[in-house]
Amino acid sequence: MTTTRPIPDTSPGKALWALSSMDLDAFKRFEDAIAAGRVDFIDGDREISAGIHCRLAADSHTFGSQWLEVETADGPHVIAGDCVYWYANLERLWPSGYLQGNPWNLMKTYERIRALVGNDRLRPHSRERGGPYCRIYAPVGSHETLLAYLVRRLLENGANTSFVNRIVDPAVDIAELVADPVARARSTGGSPHPRIPLPAALYPDRGNSRGLDLSDEAVLRDLELQLAAEPPR
Repeated sequence: MTTTRPIPDTSPGKALWALSSMDLDAFKRFEDAIAAGRVDFIDGDREISAGIHCRLAADSHTFGSQWLEVETADGPHVIAGDCVYWYANLERLWPSGYLQGNPWNLMKTYERIRALVGNDRLRPHSRERGGPYCRIYAPVGSHETLLAYLVRRLLENGANTSFVNRIVDPAVDIAELVADPVARARSTGGSPHPRIPLPAALYPDRGNSRGLDLSDEAVLRDLELQLAAEPPR
């Protein structure tokens, strides 16, 4: 009878997410809050408190993003959050450079906000207070957590096919810029780009290595067993 040696649990926990801004402890606290009945999921628009309405933005920085409508004595005010990056988004109905989904849906959100507060009340508070005409975007985290995130953003926004790059290119027609990406994918049948090789064919003179998914605990355990079985060198 052959017995199998138990595989030790060597999962590094948070180290798995060294290249991510996610925090596994935050997920655990969130699960505990759900189990305790302290989380109320919102689907669509809802009045979450007297005079405070939570509104759904169909497509924005993240799927399911929301903005707040707050009723006051001098009319409604809006807390837009990540739905609006800077004031030109609302003033010019100019979609942001980074979003999930269809830019047309985000522009409908801008129109909804403008109709709510009125064009005469559409003004940045920082300008009234003598501050700069801008919006600060500051991801929070340690250097090792955010470095890969910032590099990814530089690659995304610096690519010549990115929305941020093309929006300032006068040669790009506005209809092409805001075209529905789903419709565009359907027109090609979802086929891959002919000039983008698959990972295995990335190099012209040799095959690419398969690589290991170091975020997968099972892969890490198999790798550890293989290394333990190798004779010392």
